[in-house]
Amino acid sequence: MQERIHQLTCAAAVLRHRLDCPADHPPSCPVTGAYISARVEATLAGEEFHEPNC
Repeated sequence: MQERIHQLTCAAAVLRHRLDCPADHPPSCPVTGAYISARVEATLAGEEFHEPNC
């Protein structure tokens, strides 16, 4: 349960960042783009994605 709470907390932090982010597209933002890229890379590699420290 704690892991799920951590995952949701990190996802919420990324979404909060998007509210004030000056980037027009999420992938062009260093914060959101890095988060999306890391998730996609882990999925394509067949690996479990571990949330960063949020």
